[in-house]
Amino acid sequence: MAEDTASKYWNERVYFWGLRRKDIFLFEIYATTILLGTIYGGFLDKSKITNYFGNSKNLINILFVKKGWFWTTVVYFSHIWNQRSKRFGHKLIIRYILATLWWFLVTQWFVGPSLIDRAFALTGGSCMDFDIGSITFHPKTATHCKSAKGFWTGGHDLSGHVFLLTHSSLFMLAESFDYFNHYGFKSTSTKLLSGLLCLWWWMLFVTTAYYHTTLEKFTGFFSGILEWAVVYVFFPRFPTISSIIGSPEDSHSNAYTFYY
Repeated sequence: MAEDTASKYWNERVYFWGLRRKDIFLFEIYATTILLGTIYGGFLDKSKITNYFGNSKNLINILFVKKGWFWTTVVYFSHIWNQRSKRFGHKLIIRYILATLWWFLVTQWFVGPSLIDRAFALTGGSCMDFDIGSITFHPKTATHCKSAKGFWTGGHDLSGHVFLLTHSSLFMLAESFDYFNHYGFKSTSTKLLSGLLCLWWWMLFVTTAYYHTTLEKFTGFFSGILEWAVVYVFFPRFPTISSIIGSPEDSHSNAYTFYY
């Protein structure tokens, strides 16, 4: 009964626009993290980064954050496999596809360059001093520019790290929040999921402390919360859309079988 009471409390719509307590809570976690990281970063001498995590070449950044959506996918579905009777509902898969599609459009490809690269170019950015002999066209993306040993400079550099870490964390939390309320953090797969969430939170704080301007962090954050806000906060209000994609809360009406 205590678990049902907790779930009812967090899902109750009590704020403006009918927002639930957990919607506000999740937003506040990441908005506050970025604010505190930015404030802390204002006191740092960024010309001399001595903090291991602040160095972009640290192993956690290279092996985990730069492959963040891969690790999010592996850890989240490992949790699903172990905790939900080894069955994946099609509505859960639809929500995962929507989250993956948004990650892909922002960071990988959007009818050509990604949204991040397009924003950079539209605000005056371009690749400078690249090796003409190593490439047959002017680099249009940060990846191509780096491969040609050039400098991607001059535009608005929407923070891909802030986007990825916020987007990944909110996806996992939106899908698992009620599960945590019902079952806690006892199982190995749940602890692994929680550990990844903690790692993503820490790297988000480090990113906002050491890198990017305030505006670049804001646009990264906005991009990171957008898909979550649409799919998990606003879509559930529309019965037709909700019947197609479902929501993590639907499953609790069936003894937490979680097949939606």
